Amino acid sequence: MAKNFNDLYLYLVVVQSGGFTSAAKYLNITTSAVSHGITNLENRLKVKLLNRTTRSISCTEAGRKLYERLIPLYDSIEKEILELSNVNNEVRGTIRINASTNICRYLLYPRLKDLLQANPELNLEFYADFNFVDIVEQGFDFGVRLGEELAQDMIAVQISPPIKMHLVASPAYLAKHGTPKTLDELHQHTLACLSLNNKRQYINWEFMKNGNIVKPDLTYSLRSNTPELLKQAALDGTAMVWGFSYEYAAQIESGELVEVLSEFAPVYEPLYLYYPQNRHKSKAMQEVIEALRYKA
Repeated sequence: MAKNFNDLYLYLVVVQSGGFTSAAKYLNITTSAVSHGITNLENRLKVKLLNRTTRSISCTEAGRKLYERLIPLYDSIEKEILELSNVNNEVRGTIRINASTNICRYLLYPRLKDLLQANPELNLEFYADFNFVDIVEQGFDFGVRLGEELAQDMIAVQISPPIKMHLVASPAYLAKHGTPKTLDELHQHTLACLSLNNKRQYINWEFMKNGNIVKPDLTYSLRSNTPELLKQAALDGTAMVWGFSYEYAAQIESGELVEVLSEFAPVYEPLYLYYPQNRHKSKAMQEVIEALRYKA
């Protein structure tokens, strides 16, 4: 067992700073000391971690895996040290949350902005991602998912009512193309859907029919991983769009958009904020939980 883990921290700094010289400046040591430290670490682990040239460094496969494993561990250590030193139990530190773009925009930020303004030593980091990620491995404090998608080993806090979906279009679009009365008529319309990633995976629209969820085989003329672009396409009269009710509630109320086929709108389980069971909750985490907790 190693007597200390200084060489592992040294390795993190080298990778994050992009070179030995930058790491040396950050740590206030010599470049030679950094080089020797990395060489000693590689000798101790019996594996090459970095590819070195005269101008740059890059991680080997083993080095990349080590870096990815160390990052969440050191983040956790920093948070624990911060809590131990926080004798006044103040709301401070950085809270990282992983959620989809629309959830960050319409649910998380509106409820957390007052908390952020009231606590100058609090930092909030929203990372918008439509793909499911391992929040522990990637160093997030919280994630947000629908209830049906939660892992059983996570603590979950409800942050929304059951989620209803809306199919919307602008009055101008409906005046030009007509209002569909059945799901089959959607094949005659211009549709826009949410894209998940660059692998051409996208979210197929779902509807409730005779008590069951159905997924029509639809053609989407417009796809984007940006919900705001889809909303703009609906407002412009370019296409019909399907999304969470809270995304379009204001525009439906103002008359800018019209809900279509509402009798087929599905309702999903509520959204939940989740985090690992064994995670120590800082004061900042507790305040974030309470700010987001759903109160019927």
